Amino acid sequence: MRIINQYRLGFTLIEILVVVGIIGILAAMASVSLRGIQSRTRDNRRILDVKELQTALTQYHANQPGGFYPRTAAILVTEKYLEKLPLDPTTKTSAPYGYTSLPVGCSNTIIYCLDYQISITLESGVVHTAGPRTYN
Repeated sequence: MRIINQYRLGFTLIEILVVVGIIGILAAMASVSLRGIQSRTRDNRRILDVKELQTALTQYHANQPGGFYPRTAAILVTEKYLEKLPLDPTTKTSAPYGYTSLPVGCSNTIIYCLDYQISITLESGVVHTAGPRTYN
């Protein structure tokens, strides 16, 4: 004679749905958090790239007899101060890094480039600017 077990084995449909719902909520929260971390990481990369440009510009400035800066950032690559211009982590181009030699219109022949400004717009919306006296 067989005795029927009164205890149930397994889970009910309601229990499974509750667990799947909780896992879904946790996954959504993790993905939102991860997106913010990735954005901050890319912004930190951009700031480090600006510092790298500043270091190369400082070296270029120190090696020029008149103590001037290049008209364009590409000269830093041509004259081997940088291996290559930094690439934006999102667009994979160097275009977002705005380099401006100052005063505007300088050519290092008649008017020397005695200053510069580098600007980049971060994903947080902040415009990060740097020059020879702002090494941050």
